[in-house]
Amino acid sequence: MHVERKIAALVALAIFSAGCNQRPEEPEPVKPSPQTLPFNQTAAQKGKSPTVALDIIPAGTAIRVRLQAPLSSITARTGDAFTAVLDQSLILDGQLLFPRGAAITGRVLEAKPWGAVSGPGYLRLTLTQIILNGKSLKLETSSFFAKGEENKTPTGAPLMTAVSRSTNVTRPLPSSTRDIKLPPQQPLTFRLAAGLELPG
Repeated sequence: MHVERKIAALVALAIFSAGCNQRPEEPEPVKPSPQTLPFNQTAAQKGKSPTVALDIIPAGTAIRVRLQAPLSSITARTGDAFTAVLDQSLILDGQLLFPRGAAITGRVLEAKPWGAVSGPGYLRLTLTQIILNGKSLKLETSSFFAKGEENKTPTGAPLMTAVSRSTNVTRPLPSSTRDIKLPPQQPLTFRLAAGLELPG
């Protein structure tokens, strides 16, 4: 009887020791889903949603146009509007944004005709808008400035008249160079002063 109790005690002790030495099973790590969620995408610049495409024509980009009507420092007035067309297509990253011939509007910033006291005439122009798919987009560009020549004598004094040798009659000098006259189809170059944003 004593021996049976000892054997039973040893068996129970062995079972208890085996249970203590057994490690619990560790759970398998959760594998990340291969699908990328929308909120994992990097935000676009200026707080725009990653799903919104936005093209930006950077500042400094050349805008080459051709006038559709003549402009002259004789007749133009500050604030007058003028029309032109794009003379060279605007392309960004291989994508055509504005085709050649796109309609453009500009404004006369300054205009002054020639004067005996004030000197030669001049014009200062800028572009204000361009048409894309029937919609007007605001432009901010550099200005184009042109000034007439001031006829002077060899001593540097303004020469306002000329004398005909045959008749000895004093007559005014031609005013063709005193004022600025830009004909239709005159090419002009401006540059964007601020980036032009185009929603995709």
